[in-house]
Amino acid sequence: MNEERCTFNITRTFLTSIVLFVLWMGLSGEYSLEHRNILYYGIGSSVFVAWLSERLGITENYAKYPLFILRGFTYVPFVVKEVILSNLAVTKIILSPKLPIEPTVFHTEAPMKTSLGLVTYANSITITPGTVSIDTPNGNIQVHAITKEMATGVSEGRMLRRVLKLEAGL
Repeated sequence: MNEERCTFNITRTFLTSIVLFVLWMGLSGEYSLEHRNILYYGIGSSVFVAWLSERLGITENYAKYPLFILRGFTYVPFVVKEVILSNLAVTKIILSPKLPIEPTVFHTEAPMKTSLGLVTYANSITITPGTVSIDTPNGNIQVHAITKEMATGVSEGRMLRRVLKLEAGL
């Protein structure tokens, strides 16, 4: 039985390495053999991250993550739209002669089932201009917003509902 687990872990690590290397290739843009050293770094870093993820137990429920990634294709456009709208709002504030900021710190509910869902939600808040996730105490996220309207936008829970939907089934 111990050998089966070891083989399964090696297989999972190998598959994770391949997925990470394909992602690395897509993001690096280096495809020619002239840049062999760069490709070796990509292979090495992909294998190392896959091995480390396996050792830390991150890939334990790996079978569930492809569904999370597939659902991510519907989540990413939503976040991009929110980032664009927030960029426009922050630009409007900056260009306003009165600079109408009302910084506020508040807690928003984060009833995620997994740490992946919590991290996704907190990072989504942070990449949206005008808001920053500060801390994640006791099933909440402490958020700093530069205006009350932005705080209300987070508190309304549109992004929370999207992340809960994204995380469903994990």
